[in-house]
Amino acid sequence: MNYPLYDERDNKWICMGWDSQIYENERISSGMAVRIDYNQEAGRYLPTRLNSVIQARQKTDTSKVVTRGYNLYLKDYIFNENLEIIQSSNSKELQPPQ
Repeated sequence: MNYPLYDERDNKWICMGWDSQIYENERISSGMAVRIDYNQEAGRYLPTRLNSVIQARQKTDTSKVVTRGYNLYLKDYIFNENLEIIQSSNSKELQPPQ
């Protein structure tokens, strides 16, 4: 099961992260929580860091839960394609940043 988290910034929805859970025999066997930090550049929000916490039950001892945290830093990256603004039929007219 995935549970995305969104926040509204400048009349736009951006994904702030997600929580995931894996069930085995109607019991949570593992889970993950990811949060995203953004910087605003040229009117667009670009991810700079992903923070994740992962929990899983040990295979040898199903009552013991192991927790690990990770940080993934993003910098000096470029897109191999231009970013495109996609408008839905019920959204306000969006103009690309100048």
